[in-house]
Amino acid sequence: MPINTGSSVDSTPQEIESTELELAKPEVLADNLAYKQKLRSLPEVQNLTNEIDITNVNSIMAFGQKPSEGISQMSDALLSSMRRVDAEEASRMLVQLTKIMDKFDIKEIENPEKASALQKLFGKIKNSIDKLFAKYEDMGKEVDQIYTILKQYEVQIHQTQENLEKQYKTNVAYYEELEKYIVAGEIAQEEIQEYSNQIAARTDITEQEKQTQQQKLSMIKDMLAQRTYDLQIAENVAMQTCPMIQTMQMSNFNLMRKINSSFIITLPIFKQCLVQAIQLKRQEIQAKSIKQLDEKTNELLIRNAQNTANQSVNIARMAGGSSIQMETLRTTYETIKKGIEETKQINNQIAEKRKSDSIELEHMKSDMAEKGFISGH
Repeated sequence: MPINTGSSVDSTPQEIESTELELAKPEVLADNLAYKQKLRSLPEVQNLTNEIDITNVNSIMAFGQKPSEGISQMSDALLSSMRRVDAEEASRMLVQLTKIMDKFDIKEIENPEKASALQKLFGKIKNSIDKLFAKYEDMGKEVDQIYTILKQYEVQIHQTQENLEKQYKTNVAYYEELEKYIVAGEIAQEEIQEYSNQIAARTDITEQEKQTQQQKLSMIKDMLAQRTYDLQIAENVAMQTCPMIQTMQMSNFNLMRKINSSFIITLPIFKQCLVQAIQLKRQEIQAKSIKQLDEKTNELLIRNAQNTANQSVNIARMAGGSSIQMETLRTTYETIKKGIEETKQINNQIAEKRKSDSIELEHMKSDMAEKGFISGH
């Protein structure tokens, strides 16, 4: 039989090149049986079959070992790629960016603090406005920091995309190589079965020798069947790895697209809104201040006019009258008149009293003269 009795020599994906058949990619295989039939015609597959030595069990155990190990290494490489790019961290940065944007409260800008007109006029609210503007300036700095971090992630993701593309091509090569080993293993099993049938038909050996050789061939065939099955499992892993890599590539692409979208759309628009809102607020504050100043000026003008008018009326009233009021003159006249009358009355009383006192004194004098106390004239 064409099965080689020498040691097996595996080939790497780079060493195996098929010039006689253009192998289809695993994701576009429409008819696996037809594909395997084409593989059977390749000299390369027949060479792989000849690597199986039915007298050496180790050759069966080593059959297809390199591409199988390559699949395992591919899985490790994929895991390493997932570790190198912290997509969750990039997502957290996007979430953090959203939280920063949530801090942008237009109501806070529209009405930062209620204060009296006098406070606004003299700038007592200036500190709260400055704090508000400082807050949004800090938000702008935070956005710039996130921009820098996301830019780094974008570079990492781009590098990972290139690595994933290389891993995808390598995985496809391993898949195609495993296909060849599987077909070679199936061919070897058929040849072992054919060889066992030939032994059964021989007449130059005893039945016991036939049975012994057939049992050995059956054991070798079972081992080869198990090895072929293991290679089919590895092939299936390689086949599933292809869409998994593509899914990772698509996820990275979407993340890159989202990051890029934040660069060219979200961040500029957010900053523009921030600048516009602050500028509009400044204009509103200036307009309100001017309006309040105008109102206060008008109020002062009206108050001054009222004070001037009141003062003019008072002065006119004072200038239109005498320095001494008629009531005052009337009061003084009545007082003087009353004083004069009281004085006359008092003088009359005094005169009457003096007259009566004089009469009484004469009586007293006459009486004393009569009694001889004094001499008469």
